[in-house]
Amino acid sequence: MDDLLLKIRLEALKNSLTKIQSIFEWVEERRGELNKLNDNIEQAGHHLNAVSYHINSLRNAAAPPFGPPKVDPSLASLLDVVHSETQDLIEVVNAAKNNIDRIRMHRPAIDKNFADAVKDDLEEITRDWFKTINDNLQALSAGAKGNADAVLDKAWQDYTGIISENLRLFFSDYVQFLGGLALRDAGLDAGICRIADDLIRSCGAIGKTNWNAMTIPASQEAVTLARSIRVGFPEWTIWALPLAAHELGQVAITGNTVWEKYIAEESKKHKRAKDKVSRHMRACLADAFATCAMGPAYACSAILLRLNPLSAYGDTANHPADAKRAYVILTMLQKMRDQDPIVVPPYSDIIDSLEKGWNTALARAKPAGELSEDERKQLGGWTEEMFAALSKKPARGLYDGKLWNSTRAALEKLLKGEDPTDDLKGTEEWRDVLNAAWSCRADDVDDSAAIDVKAHELWKLIERKQQQKQASKTEAFARPGGEALPSTKGESKPSWPKAAT
Repeated sequence: MDDLLLKIRLEALKNSLTKIQSIFEWVEERRGELNKLNDNIEQAGHHLNAVSYHINSLRNAAAPPFGPPKVDPSLASLLDVVHSETQDLIEVVNAAKNNIDRIRMHRPAIDKNFADAVKDDLEEITRDWFKTINDNLQALSAGAKGNADAVLDKAWQDYTGIISENLRLFFSDYVQFLGGLALRDAGLDAGICRIADDLIRSCGAIGKTNWNAMTIPASQEAVTLARSIRVGFPEWTIWALPLAAHELGQVAITGNTVWEKYIAEESKKHKRAKDKVSRHMRACLADAFATCAMGPAYACSAILLRLNPLSAYGDTANHPADAKRAYVILTMLQKMRDQDPIVVPPYSDIIDSLEKGWNTALARAKPAGELSEDERKQLGGWTEEMFAALSKKPARGLYDGKLWNSTRAALEKLLKGEDPTDDLKGTEEWRDVLNAAWSCRADDVDDSAAIDVKAHELWKLIERKQQQKQASKTEAFARPGGEALPSTKGESKPSWPKAAT
């Protein structure tokens, strides 16, 4: 009996870890229940439509358009009541179906590759724990003749080790992942994570970083299980979305032999602070990467929403000072502008606004410290290294800003209540919309709520344009000779309210 308590605890821990590994089986089971409810409602709708058809047939037969009624007036009145109640019930069923559709729309599609990646991550994390638990259970069951005390002592030590801080940290990360998934399923992120999925995919093909994971709402930005990205609270709006590119930058750097070698060589120059410099380099390089991937939108989100002027020069063991990050971001943006000032949109206004805003905030906050010339030189070197690497050859996924002006023009028209359809190419990405939105917000900070709303409307118009282009290609392909179909321009345009005067 001495081992009874320990056996129960080990079995309980094993069962809990097994459930953790089955996360998506559990999620799919819950989703299956909603799918069954949806099927039931659809079947009810079909039956109701059949009933409505037969009732209408009875009413028409009971009161033909020509000749006298075929049934007693009271029966005809009853048929009218049944018809009315049936129509009301059909409306209720349709409303229920629409509600379910809205719930399902908010739910992220769980790609099989992503689900498998999460499962692999969990199996790798828990593999040694399972082996330790099974070995101890086997030893306890065998009785360990003549050595029972040693077996018990080892089993208790192993059990205590598993549930120590390492498991707590892992479980905390796991619970945040589940919580974020639940928040997204409930639609409490207002659809922001679905936008983030598209955003990351658009800039996730840089080099070898191909990204097809899932974004979830969380307390702060981070990369979690299977490299899924957390979108930080409280800015669950379009304004903070570019910050997700920083985590993409972390993934692009980590495990890349070229960058790992560069970081190792640079950090060796600081023997007493080798690990600290390495961590700071990763953060700054990720900032440089994210600026290239997202363009000015990332610089605006980072400097205007995240970096803190009150503690601008305060390094920590894990994070570089915010002044260093601001310097890297602005330097990278300047390099993007200067690379081809004729083709690249005029970033100068954004750069000037950000520099002025950041420096003004520093002057008011008066934090202790400053960036030395050596620090600026070091940060400039890191930024140059990232810029050179991304500029060696045309890289997919980098923000080129070619649709900067046209997208902003379209958004400005929407804000005035005008139709921007003719300004859209149908090749815009969410990055173009976010850069246009930030550009407008920089000019009119008090109108951010309206810009947010109109940015979403703009994306719907872009999607419509994309669908029309795709439909035209499909129809042209299907026609003999492949000639294009006659233009239907203007037929599906919405009515646009005039701007208030």
